[in-house]
Amino acid sequence: MTRIVNPKVMGMENERTVFQIIRTNGPISRSEIAKHSNLSKPAVSSAVSRLLRSQLVVERTSSNHNKVGRKPLLLSLNPQALHFMCVDIGGTKTLLGVSNLSGNIIKEETIVTPKSWDQVIRDIRIRIERWAGIYKRLSAVALGVPGVVDREGRVSFAPNIEDRVFPLKAKLQKAVPMPVFVDNDVNLAAWGEAQRRKLYSGTVVYISIGTGVGAGIIIDGHLYRGTANHAGEIGWFIIDKHSLNTPNKSGLGCLEKEVSGPALVRKALQVSGDLHLREDEINPGIIFSLYGTSQAAEELVNDWIRNVAILICNLSTILDPKIVILGGGVITAGGKKFIGNIRELVQLNTQRPPRIEVSKYPKNAVLYGAIALCMENLETLIWGKGG
Repeated sequence: MTRIVNPKVMGMENERTVFQIIRTNGPISRSEIAKHSNLSKPAVSSAVSRLLRSQLVVERTSSNHNKVGRKPLLLSLNPQALHFMCVDIGGTKTLLGVSNLSGNIIKEETIVTPKSWDQVIRDIRIRIERWAGIYKRLSAVALGVPGVVDREGRVSFAPNIEDRVFPLKAKLQKAVPMPVFVDNDVNLAAWGEAQRRKLYSGTVVYISIGTGVGAGIIIDGHLYRGTANHAGEIGWFIIDKHSLNTPNKSGLGCLEKEVSGPALVRKALQVSGDLHLREDEINPGIIFSLYGTSQAAEELVNDWIRNVAILICNLSTILDPKIVILGGGVITAGGKKFIGNIRELVQLNTQRPPRIEVSKYPKNAVLYGAIALCMENLETLIWGKGG
């Protein structure tokens, strides 16, 4: 049977192919696009014309052309063609931003994290209504949330906001006039770090130590989420055999109760007299800063270092990562000063120690991951499901 090809469908496929080549390789000439795509020059010209009319790409004269004759025209993405709203819902603060199609954050705002998902939705809707008047092609919103997110966008295990299962994606989708994407905040931080560092192969593990403890796992450029999206819930690592016999009524995992920010403060409060601090002065930054001047602080910090090293050693035996990146509020508050101590312990206790580094993007890693989530769905955003 002879297959009948719909010219409209073929034209759209060519357009998508050319767009992806420009996105990946631009600035690029039409003749180079033809070589990359194996499309005829007329087909490339037709696809480029449609992309230019829709303002998804721009064409400019090359500024690096040194040969005699007319300078070639080069195609690249139009940064203003689409905008995305990216949201990092933290334990105490929420960071909202707008990015352009180049992945650059061009607007930021910080607010106090609400204590209900309904208020989270209201806050996001208000910003979208306000920003849509400025960024005319605001096309999607992507959220990183501090909890487990299933494939339908339902959030669970997020006690810093609400300790109940909540259909965040479905509820937000009804409230805003654009596609909604939701994922765990640490997953997005891992993805953001990997994308910005151009780590497209091998295994990357991002560990966030802050109000809670979690990990994002990137394998060959793709997020690994596990069977039920629980991969990376490392706050539940067992690091003390005695914990196996203790009923867990707090909702916090064994590791989370040892190395998180609240855990450090809780331990410090037990020896506040030895630290010579008032209770209202104690925070992770102060504890780290007293290292070397206070024996009590040294004991607290050394215990924290050992527990973080145990975590990385255990993850390394399972995942054999290329790099482990440490981020989160506790790291930025002073934990990063002890990365050398952590490296030494991991070096001593693993067959193949991974590279261990501190986050390069402590403030915006989650936002960059949210942008990457939008970019992953870019073809759907531009051409729709049927495109």
